[in-house]
Amino acid sequence: EVFIPLAQRLGMWYFKTELEILAFSVGRPAEYAALSSALADLTERARPALEEAEGQIEAALASDPLLQRQTKWIRVHARIKDLVSVARKMERKGLESVDGLDDLLAFRLVVMPTETRPLSPDGHRPERMSARDWEARQALLCYRVLEAGPK
Repeated sequence: EVFIPLAQRLGMWYFKTELEILAFSVGRPAEYAALSSALADLTERARPALEEAEGQIEAALASDPLLQRQTKWIRVHARIKDLVSVARKMERKGLESVDGLDDLLAFRLVVMPTETRPLSPDGHRPERMSARDWEARQALLCYRVLEAGPK
């Protein structure tokens, strides 16, 4: 009740996730074991396809002339949703297994632009918004654009 929200507020996402998983394993051991096993099985089955897709996406992005001019580098990371997020989503949807979830696997694109500057129409971030909040907003907009892509 204290450390997980604190880690979240401090932007320490790795620690937040690890603490949530640890709390889940202690507080709900049977559910943890079942879900952990299901996600491990999914990881094993999906890993070859994810690695292949990672390479294909990275190669396609690297060969794009516009991106070559606008970015220093692009990293593509395949990932599987963390255990606690999966458990929460299953609870919200009233599911007994991960089979009913369609977003367990994802790709994260990390882009280093050649220039860092605000993307607002007038070229400035709002005065009341910190630089960190502005960057987080831009990252969120990027995620929304990626989510809107073809499925």
